[in-house]
Amino acid sequence: MVQRRVNNAASIIGKGKRTMMSTHRRTQIHALVMWAVLMCLSALAQATTPVPIETVKADLESLIKDAAGSKVQFAVHVPHQVNSRTQGRWHVVGGHARWQYAARISAAISMSFHANRVELPPSAILTVRGQSTTTVYHARDLQGGQLWSRIQPGDTLEFTLEVDANDRRSTAIEILSFQAGYRSIGAGVQSHPFYRKLQARAGASTNTSCVQNYECSVTPSNAPQGKATVGLTIGNLYQCTGTLLNDVPGDNTPYVLTARHCATGHLGGGNPGAAATVTVYWDATTPCGATLGSLYDPAVPAQSGATTVVEQEDAWLIRLAANPIVSDAELAGFDATGGIVQGGYTIHHASGYDQQYTTWFGQAVGVQLTNVLGSAYTSHFIETVNQTGDIGPGASGSGLFDQHDRLVGSLSLGRTTTDTSGYESCPAPNPPAPTGSNGTADFTSLSAIWNSIADTTSTTGSTTLKSVLDPSNSGTTVVAAMPALSISFTSASPASTQGHTVPLSWNAAGATGCTASGGVSGDGWTGSLAASGTQSVSDANTGQVTYGLACTYPGGRSAQASVSISWLAPTPTATLTASRGFAWTTIPVVLTWTSSASSCGLTGGSLSLSNLPGSGSTTTTQATAGDVTYYLTCGTPPNDAQVTIGVAYQTPSLIFEADAASRLMGQPFQLAWQSYADSCIPSGGAPNDGWAISTQPGFSQPFFDESTTTPGTYTFSLTCISGPLSVQKSVTATLENLAPFVTTTVDKTSLKLTGTAADNIHFTYTTNLTSCTMNDTPNTLPGFGTPVQLGFIGNPEGSGTLVPQVPGTWVITETCTALLTASVNATSAPITITVLPPNAP
Repeated sequence: MVQRRVNNAASIIGKGKRTMMSTHRRTQIHALVMWAVLMCLSALAQATTPVPIETVKADLESLIKDAAGSKVQFAVHVPHQVNSRTQGRWHVVGGHARWQYAARISAAISMSFHANRVELPPSAILTVRGQSTTTVYHARDLQGGQLWSRIQPGDTLEFTLEVDANDRRSTAIEILSFQAGYRSIGAGVQSHPFYRKLQARAGASTNTSCVQNYECSVTPSNAPQGKATVGLTIGNLYQCTGTLLNDVPGDNTPYVLTARHCATGHLGGGNPGAAATVTVYWDATTPCGATLGSLYDPAVPAQSGATTVVEQEDAWLIRLAANPIVSDAELAGFDATGGIVQGGYTIHHASGYDQQYTTWFGQAVGVQLTNVLGSAYTSHFIETVNQTGDIGPGASGSGLFDQHDRLVGSLSLGRTTTDTSGYESCPAPNPPAPTGSNGTADFTSLSAIWNSIADTTSTTGSTTLKSVLDPSNSGTTVVAAMPALSISFTSASPASTQGHTVPLSWNAAGATGCTASGGVSGDGWTGSLAASGTQSVSDANTGQVTYGLACTYPGGRSAQASVSISWLAPTPTATLTASRGFAWTTIPVVLTWTSSASSCGLTGGSLSLSNLPGSGSTTTTQATAGDVTYYLTCGTPPNDAQVTIGVAYQTPSLIFEADAASRLMGQPFQLAWQSYADSCIPSGGAPNDGWAISTQPGFSQPFFDESTTTPGTYTFSLTCISGPLSVQKSVTATLENLAPFVTTTVDKTSLKLTGTAADNIHFTYTTNLTSCTMNDTPNTLPGFGTPVQLGFIGNPEGSGTLVPQVPGTWVITETCTALLTASVNATSAPITITVLPPNAP
């Protein structure tokens, strides 16, 4: 009888006290199982192994030395380009793709980055991990396709981008630069040692002892001003404070007043374009009694983007790119009359901490100074002396609120001190009234610059604060605070294929109506709209389109919002096939591709082909063994398609084995083989056994059962062929009507128990029967661990390991039986094994 099996059957396990499961040297089943396991482990390892960290070189000490003179600067600019298409590591499993990258600037105390091009489809989530914080970004966090990141403590940033595999080609991150921090802007992060050395002064630092948490001083009258006060970072290099400011119409335009020197770090001429790099932090407060938090906290709401509206002296009025993203924001009132300021207070983010509170003593004094710190204009200041709390780096731009809770100035200068913390002087027990020369803080006077264009260094020309904040020229100079309005305006997707539709949804609670703006002709986004609703838009062209929404409210107020959608060309389709998935080295493999795109590229192994047509084929091979992945890319990024296929190349080889060298007639005798050849031709064998009848496949899992009726010693041969290459192997077996037998050998019979692998007993056995059981005397091998079987079905030849666990003496034998005939059996000669106790401690 001849039987060819392509799958394993159940193992034949003998009866007895314990069945010893045999091992086989290199069986097909074992090879395939191990290959599958290794592939899974390889995929898992690639998905979980930490990505290598790229070290970004920077001479921090020189950069810090140049920047240390600025009170608002906390980081230095480090140009370094990163592209997610060419750097880092992509890993794709099934329908999921992951990009990983990490960068380190040694000795930086914090890090951030500026990505000048970011494309995040709806399925994309970008996670950035620092030393102690994690920030997650989605498409809604982008501003004009750019991203100014959060500042995160530590010298390393780890990037993980998760996206559906189908969206991978429409995903991109291009980082233009990193920002390396050297000055702490919050608790738990110490400034760079070189910066501390530069700032070292005589005496100990004591001025932080009088820092006041704003939340411990909240009153109904100053609460709106707290909601109007925001933390600012500019280009992730400078940290300041600003005030969301009301205007005369009360139309809800999101103006923020801060200090002009926050744009460059120095008093004097500004950089109006820096407004685009502004990040605004809302509601950064700490409960009274708790340790003061900081802008490092990723839970603090933030939004980015603004434009410069007015520059005058050290005042900088910017307009946010969108209305506040928080619902509790307030528009602060102001007073530009130039009246007496008695006392008053300031809410600020000194040193990047959460909101702090400083009160001022006595009547403030007006001061005019020229050429302050090299500035080319006359400065009009309101000088104050602190009564409670103090100020420090990062408080620049914060508002001076008078006794009527109206903003009258923005902070420009603080008294120079020798305090290494950077904070100014704590209040004197009996503070003196300001005299014009003893001030703690100087605020640029709102009234003095209200209608001024005297500062010729300004880039905003004839535009004044008055013309912006009182556009109808009503003459009003006193404005009350009021709640800010915010519109919810979202798109169902930040990116879509040209010609498809994307729903836009909005809700402007309390509005009387809305008006659409932006978009493109014929997209459906136009005209008057209700205060809430959903409307779909479409675009037949590619590119990024911004859709605007302006809503009006009772009392002449309005709010604006916008969303952007990137319209992409259809992603092309592509397929790639190989004529064989396994091949011997030097054997040709034909790769065939088709794509809806007109131009493709094919790389991998020795291939590097470009400008290929949308369909075709090519022949390739490899001279050395190894797995090769071929990549087909069709179309133009980011709207391109990429598919891969793998081919395993192996040195010409053949695994051909018999399960035993001697078999009792009537017992199973099995042959197994594996090869990456095209075909295998059998020869030899026993009379009429069917072995040499037909050609067999190459790479496969065939088994052959021999059941000849003619005893003898026979040679079975197999020649495997692929193209001009061939490999032949033979095995010899004796098939006779011999007496049943089994022999067992061990590598040692006496050992001392030490608990190491050297104690293990390695055994082998040979039989002409089928199913074997190991027996022991006196009691079921209590001192040995249980072996595990790998290998052929009922393999009559094998080996294994016994692991002694307790001292003692045992006699082991192996009993084997014939297939389906338990009465035909044999038992090996007994072997005595002595396990000695371990050495005394």
